[in-house]
Amino acid sequence: MKKETLLEIILGTLGGIIFAIGMCMCLIAEWVLLKLGIILGIIGLLICVLNYPVYAYLKDNKND
Repeated sequence: MKKETLLEIILGTLGGIIFAIGMCMCLIAEWVLLKLGIILGIIGLLICVLNYPVYAYLKDNKND
């Protein structure tokens, strides 16, 4: 398995789990954690969005 592929899988999975936990916190009224859920959701979304530039950078470095 290539290093950039492994890092992409780890970052994507971690970002997706953090995003999902944040959305659960927002949507389950009994938890009363709306603000914390929004913050966690944004952090998870940023990890997922930043996953592509990290992969592109690692892929370009390998070609050099």
